Amino acid sequence: MIVSILQQIFRFLILLVIQILILNNITLPGIFNSYIYFYFILTLPIAISHTLLLFISFLCGLSVDVFSGTLGIHAFAATFLGFLRPYLLTILKPSGGYNSEDEPRLFSLGFRWFFFYSLYTILIAHFILFLVETLSVNQLLLILSKTIMSSILSVVIIILIEYLLYSRKK
Repeated sequence: MIVSILQQIFRFLILLVIQILILNNITLPGIFNSYIYFYFILTLPIAISHTLLLFISFLCGLSVDVFSGTLGIHAFAATFLGFLRPYLLTILKPSGGYNSEDEPRLFSLGFRWFFFYSLYTILIAHFILFLVETLSVNQLLLILSKTIMSSILSVVIIILIEYLLYSRKK
């Protein structure tokens, strides 16, 4: 159990460093902003308690806010994602259900399931993030375009991470 917790902390720190030092400094045309730190929240164990998930999600977003100079928008979006995640897992439950030790990963639950799970959750997280960042529904078209383009980029990066770093364990 201690090893698992240390692995999760290490994984979070690596994603935080990648987000802060690399992705936050890449300036693609204005509608591309990849936020892969959401990947950490997506792949936490399925059996994690909702309260712990909310706390971890808040700390994850707050960490990005502290290093990015944003005023809580990442903490809000990450906490919102942590709140919705159990409901999304229920909606997207595969026909065989989940095992209690499952983590929502590409090779444990299949490409199709993981693709739609990550796409839906990343779309929601990015939409909330950009909506709070803009604080205006007058720019809904801009928010939607940033959400779609950033989500596509983030999902591609997340799937590449899954393929490159995690073996086929069943």
